[in-house]
Amino acid sequence: IMGIGSKFGILAETGNNIQTEGLVFYIDSSIKKSYPRTGTNVFNLASGSLTPTGSLINDVGWEGINPTSSFIFDGTDDYVDVEEMLQLSNVTALTVSLWFTAASSGNKILLDFKEGNSRVVVQRIGGKIYLYVNTVYGEYTVSTSLDTWYHLAYVFDGTGASDADKLKLYINSTEITDVSFSGTVDSSIGAFSPGFMKCKIGSLYNNASPSTYNWVGKLLNVQIYTKAFTASDVLQNYNAGKDTFGL
Repeated sequence: IMGIGSKFGILAETGNNIQTEGLVFYIDSSIKKSYPRTGTNVFNLASGSLTPTGSLINDVGWEGINPTSSFIFDGTDDYVDVEEMLQLSNVTALTVSLWFTAASSGNKILLDFKEGNSRVVVQRIGGKIYLYVNTVYGEYTVSTSLDTWYHLAYVFDGTGASDADKLKLYINSTEITDVSFSGTVDSSIGAFSPGFMKCKIGSLYNNASPSTYNWVGKLLNVQIYTKAFTASDVLQNYNAGKDTFGL
């Protein structure tokens, strides 16, 4: 593919064997080029740019150089504020891939990108996971324990024949099929526009102060694609990270 060497040169340096097709956003707190280990700037490995793509807000922690080196969220008022991701406007295919641990069973937000009724959300309440496409969500019954590392993949394919085909959840590369939907899943993510889109990791989209929705736990390897992953794509990203977490 023309240009892939320059665009993903940083990925080659990391030795990370994740899927790269359709990758538009990738932050990894264990990689110095993404998080320099000091300060608040976070850099998007997918862009190959030295321009910060996000900021650690308030007291997001970093657990240092060890097998995970993840960001730590205390659930008070800290989050990662990410620049607008206008590449997601009106897309018909999208994947969010990330690793997490939860330290609370409450209603917590892992990721929230929103403008008006256009929205992409990953949320955990108890052991269940909720995935949003615009105003409709899927409620997935899955047992995710506290203080345990999991790989999560949110896969949206607007061409799917049914709601369950359009929006899928994978945990540790296994598709979760016990799901109910609040309505009919749209065939595309809604429109996003400059100056209005809010992109936050570890917080509700409009949260600028302490909130019960702030994530409590750890996050690592947040990747976003304008591609609907196949099961083998999900497995590839899972396998790329599982040894780090002893899985």
